[in-house]
Amino acid sequence: MIEIIQRKEIENSATGNAPAGNTATGNIVTENRRTNEKAEDTATFPRNFRQIGTPEGEKHIFIEDYVYTYLHPAFLGMNERRVCILVGRIEQYGKNTNIYVNGAFELPEIAYCGTAPVFQEKIRTEICTLIKRYFDGSTLLGWFYDEKGTAPCLTPELERILKNFFGGNNRLLLLSDSLEKEETLYIYEDGAVHKKEGYYIYYERNQAMQEYMIVSRKDTPQEVKPEEVRDEALKNYRELVLNRPKKNFQLPAFHSLVYGSGLLVVIAIIVVGISMFNNYEKMKKLETAVSVMEQKNDSSGTDPAPDTETQTKLVIEDLAGQVEPTEKENAENLQVADDTAAQDNTAAQDNTAAQDNTAAPDNTSDQAASASTQPQSEAEIILQQGYYIVQPGDSMISISKKIYQDASHVADLCAANGIENVDNIKVGEKLILP
Repeated sequence: MIEIIQRKEIENSATGNAPAGNTATGNIVTENRRTNEKAEDTATFPRNFRQIGTPEGEKHIFIEDYVYTYLHPAFLGMNERRVCILVGRIEQYGKNTNIYVNGAFELPEIAYCGTAPVFQEKIRTEICTLIKRYFDGSTLLGWFYDEKGTAPCLTPELERILKNFFGGNNRLLLLSDSLEKEETLYIYEDGAVHKKEGYYIYYERNQAMQEYMIVSRKDTPQEVKPEEVRDEALKNYRELVLNRPKKNFQLPAFHSLVYGSGLLVVIAIIVVGISMFNNYEKMKKLETAVSVMEQKNDSSGTDPAPDTETQTKLVIEDLAGQVEPTEKENAENLQVADDTAAQDNTAAQDNTAAQDNTAAPDNTSDQAASASTQPQSEAEIILQQGYYIVQPGDSMISISKKIYQDASHVADLCAANGIENVDNIKVGEKLILP
């Protein structure tokens, strides 16, 4: 609507038939069009992104986070060189251009001439097929070249490939040295290759790149080549130690005498220590016996001092007049001895019963504690939490056997989680238990 009104105003101005009272309308329409042109010239950035380096100029390069992770793996592979194709889209905002790299895939079977890859026509066909299969609707934006141990610099061969094979403006070349963690970004525009000082990494739900990374990880075994370290100093030291002549070790006569004397002293100390330990044990047993006898004397209720005096007096009387005790006194002494023995037996029985009663609750509490601390099985723990996380090597049958000890619950598990194909489960997937 704004375009039509503006054109009418221009036509009226050109013919000199501008209607009266339309000057304000023409000014408003012109201002609206200027606002629209300013909005078209202003490029919009993704909501979440971070900056790498110092990007400048009117062309901004955005690399999606999954693509960056795929191009910069945490573990280095076995190959010395790696070639990947970059795909995505280009958005124009007036003078500003945003280049979004939202996909990348590797060309593992490409040939090399010296240090540069060789792009033939069959490679172009293979690239088109892979774009159609994994990133349908994306545009070919350039390529990525990683050569371990080589500085990422633009050579005439690499520049020729970018111009001839990936010809066209806004084509990218990302050179990398994964061993030294260095990289350089180039862009082809207006017939020349220019170096870019930086780019942006943005974040979005890139389902196509995630699926390609899963497929490529299954098809290509992840092998990590151990790093070889050559240390000439360590090698020379090892050879020196191995080739050193062996010497017969013999102790001098004086040293032998000192060694023998020290050994005898150690043996003597050990023997003395053992004998002292045995004597200590005997003393402990003697003290225990004396304490038991004292306890028995205390429990009988007799006073040892008067008995001694009586016994002494009886001895004196025996020696002087040879007086013997009467039958009545003998009977009384026997009665006292019988009463003392009966008291000792009663006290011993009471102590035994008390110990038995005390031990019985302790045993009962120990049994209860041991019963309450029995560990739960893995199946009980999984059933308690109500779900199961799929592990590597799991199948629906093995999961049913692990949790329910049989394979009869496979159908229930599939119905509870909406699984139509029992083989279509992924590692890390959360299964709800019926």
